[in-house]
Amino acid sequence: MSNKPEVSPVGEAIGTPVAEANVLSEMEQLKAIIAEATAKMKGMKDAEAKALEAIDGKRIETATKIHQAVKALNLDSELTAVLAKGFVYKLDETIDGAMVTYVSVELTGKGRTKRSGGSGASPVTSEAKFGMKLDEIFTKFANDDEKALYATAGLVANPSTKRSKQWKVKDNVSKRALSEGLITVKA
Repeated sequence: MSNKPEVSPVGEAIGTPVAEANVLSEMEQLKAIIAEATAKMKGMKDAEAKALEAIDGKRIETATKIHQAVKALNLDSELTAVLAKGFVYKLDETIDGAMVTYVSVELTGKGRTKRSGGSGASPVTSEAKFGMKLDEIFTKFANDDEKALYATAGLVANPSTKRSKQWKVKDNVSKRALSEGLITVKA
């Protein structure tokens, strides 16, 4: 048996009993800070819950008034005719000091699935639109900055985004050429 005092795993990792005591003291302080923050968050949640409870009755009254107005305007039949189950109405609000007015109402229920971008019409190629392919427009009208941007777009690691980024550069060249009158839309 040795006369060495028993050292905890923390003490072994740190190396000295004094350092171990300092680390354990800091750990206790951190535990106290975490406990205090947890209690504070619980208090905030309780206050929020009480505030929501206080307006719960008013919310039910307001919902009832909206339902009565929809019935009075006979909107049920109009909503049913367009396969809607209801609607979402958003109040106007102030964002960063500017008043934002929402003029649309979103209908809920069955409907056409949303498509991102485009008008739903078949795409028009640059050759059909300008009489030149997009590659030809790029080769003929791209400036040095645009050519450098195209080259860096080709360095993208993901091959699926590489083509997309390169196309965007070419498309921007065609838009610039059109705005500068270098190319025109075929009639």
